[in-house]
Amino acid sequence: MKNLFKSIAALALVATIFTSCSKDGGDPQTSDPGAPSLTVTAPTADLNLRFKDVVTISFTSSPASGAKLKSVLLTRTNLTSNIMVKLYGDSSTIADSASITKSVSDSVLSTNGNVNDKFAYTVIITDDKGKTATKTINVTVKDLYATGQFTLGAQSNSNKGIQEFKFFGLDENAPNSINLFKAGIPILPDMPTTADSALRARYNSSKIDMGVYYGTANLTTIFSPSLTGTDVAPWSTELGVWATRNKTYFIRTNIQASVFSGTNFTVEQEIDKLDFTIPANQNELAKSLIKDNVIGFKTASGAKGLILVATTANGATSFVVLDIKWKK
Repeated sequence: MKNLFKSIAALALVATIFTSCSKDGGDPQTSDPGAPSLTVTAPTADLNLRFKDVVTISFTSSPASGAKLKSVLLTRTNLTSNIMVKLYGDSSTIADSASITKSVSDSVLSTNGNVNDKFAYTVIITDDKGKTATKTINVTVKDLYATGQFTLGAQSNSNKGIQEFKFFGLDENAPNSINLFKAGIPILPDMPTTADSALRARYNSSKIDMGVYYGTANLTTIFSPSLTGTDVAPWSTELGVWATRNKTYFIRTNIQASVFSGTNFTVEQEIDKLDFTIPANQNELAKSLIKDNVIGFKTASGAKGLILVATTANGATSFVVLDIKWKK
């Protein structure tokens, strides 16, 4: 027992001496300087972008006390396709720097992304101690919408299913960015909340941008609800009960149908070329359409886009197939 107490006392004495030496100027212990500071000054919030927009990432960084900056890296990752691109990297000119302030501009065009693709811009700062600071800015491409091919019945088509729909309106929040509506008075016209009448054009006229019909002179025709008289003779009675008749302008173009299978950026470029400010392009009727025609349009709400005629009607009891790409 005495030997045990002697051993404990000896260990305590050694510990006391060691602590005393450390305080009196023994080898100093290296403290953790911490990570660098990193502040992104622009953009200040997550973004929704058009394909042609340029993002400018601005940031500042300083090392913690006792450290120096060694490198900076900026990347853009398409979170939808998992493709990462290095936008900026520097480990030579900033080495041993006390601080850095930098702006890097980038366009999402280079990724040929699609609508609703999400991108992450990530800044990584590293110091000479191996400590890092990271910031991420998220970007979503939102400006171009695609309906895919959809079917509308001509005015006398009574087939059940999709061909019951005669009119449509663009809606970024709807499935496939479009809403379809039926013609005629529903079974219970005084109850617009019923399942049938909820799809009727007369109760949704403010949401409708275009309709279709087949005419003996005009053949397959896309029209603006604003029209009256003989231009929309098959639908004159129908339109007469609408509370709202939106105006849509159309332009016949020489754009090839193949543009619809190209990149969204190419489509957006073609849409941006459409000029509805001149009277000659303020047509409310696109008639005598044939397969693969591409029609430009602008709605009353300011949406602009292209319509591909995939199938034309061959009579008033037939149907058309359209494909639309549009932007706000």
